[in-house]
Amino acid sequence: MLIGWVETDDILEYWSDAPDYTPGGILATLLDVAHELCAGYAPQPLLDPAPARYMLAQIMLTKHLWARKNTGDSSTMGPDGFVMSTYPLVLESRSLLRPKTSPFAGMR
Repeated sequence: MLIGWVETDDILEYWSDAPDYTPGGILATLLDVAHELCAGYAPQPLLDPAPARYMLAQIMLTKHLWARKNTGDSSTMGPDGFVMSTYPLVLESRSLLRPKTSPFAGMR
């Protein structure tokens, strides 16, 4: 099943410890929300067909949402004593949607 730019049958290739997919379940909801956020941030009009980087951005943002749902705020400790911030995944997903280009690229 395709949710946004992600084929649910293939998600384990990119996210090995993803929650189990069930229609209407938490993974489906998070993929849908991540797609909506990514589509809102991507340059308009959206490219058709969508480039592979859009799919990766949606998965990264889904992972971020999943981690935030499970860990709560940054003052909590995980079961192993470590808390990993997922904010870089948000930045990475945004850079996949809107790659940064410098007007000085290629100049020497």
